[in-house]
Amino acid sequence: MTWQSTVVGVVGVVVLWTFLYFTLIKAVVLPRLATRIAAVALGVIVLGTMGATGVARTLGIPRFRIWLIFGTSGLVVLVYLCGLMVLVGFMNLVWWLIQRRPKTPGGARLMAVRAGAVLAIVGSLTISGYGFVEAQRPTVVAQSLAFGNLPAEFDGLTIALLTDIHLGATTRTSFLPMLIDEVNAAHPDLIVIAGDIVDGTVSALGPEVSQLSRLKAPYGVVVTTGNHEFVWGARSWLDFYSSIGLRVLDNDGIVLRRGSAGIQILGINDKRGTGNMAADLQLAYDRTNTSGADPGAFQILVAHQPLQVHTDNNLPGKLGIDLQLSGHTHGGQLWPFGYLAVLTQPMLSGTKVIGGVTVVTSPGAGTWGAPVRVGANPEIPLITLHRSG
Repeated sequence: MTWQSTVVGVVGVVVLWTFLYFTLIKAVVLPRLATRIAAVALGVIVLGTMGATGVARTLGIPRFRIWLIFGTSGLVVLVYLCGLMVLVGFMNLVWWLIQRRPKTPGGARLMAVRAGAVLAIVGSLTISGYGFVEAQRPTVVAQSLAFGNLPAEFDGLTIALLTDIHLGATTRTSFLPMLIDEVNAAHPDLIVIAGDIVDGTVSALGPEVSQLSRLKAPYGVVVTTGNHEFVWGARSWLDFYSSIGLRVLDNDGIVLRRGSAGIQILGINDKRGTGNMAADLQLAYDRTNTSGADPGAFQILVAHQPLQVHTDNNLPGKLGIDLQLSGHTHGGQLWPFGYLAVLTQPMLSGTKVIGGVTVVTSPGAGTWGAPVRVGANPEIPLITLHRSG
């Protein structure tokens, strides 16, 4: 947890608490003693949850997981409560404008505001509870893509795209084993992990992450970095991934063979990387094309963020990349915040042709922060490649 994210978190908590104090507590509770008690309780809950989560993420403390899971989920409840209280406040404002009465609600208006607040509380609990349940069980979602230049030998090749697991302080211990079983049950030919596996250090999470060695596919498992690997020591994590049998694509690539035909799988680091770990597609391309690849071979690029299709003035398209596999966006994770994600990314999830490259962006399997997803169900895309024409 960097100091910048800490500052943003504290400011967010202050804004959240202030808004709820004036819209929910002061306007609805009214009696002075009850108002003070409610305000203090709300502040302690919000600040305590934020502080405990920050400490656990920084120090990698897993034993408080159950409390952090429900604590961070409680923050989601408060966020949605704020949104619904905006609607209640708007109703109150319109009513006041129509009646031209004092700002302090009274009579029928007071009853309506209180009823609206109760509905807001029930609604925020319902939405967040639904989102918590939905986030716990990623599903394998099959899709097919057709390419004219795919070698006939690779027609029917299946790829499981696993992204954004975010194993850490707010992930239940049974989540990763369940995820591995889901992927293995789909029997993919190749498993691609496109970054953001962890939210913690190797010393704290290594034993759990080592379970990824159970992933099985004929062509193995390839992995690239996400932005969160760089938060927690990317080089250490890449070394660890290699030690448990995963094929790390650190600006590198491999060639898959079927008979006399081959296709290339290139992987680049996340755009957050710097120095010798900066994303370098040209290097990955050169390394792969000097390792026995066929000239003009079908090429798949694994890059954590969909915007990396624009790398170096649309280099993927210029190099003839056919398919890019990405994640990062979480599909927005919490509706309607996905609309903010598309301000920085060319797509939220699904499949889109960008600069001549077909980009598949997974909404991800896990969650960041609270283990809650609303309007962005967790998925494991199972992509089947076909030869068209």
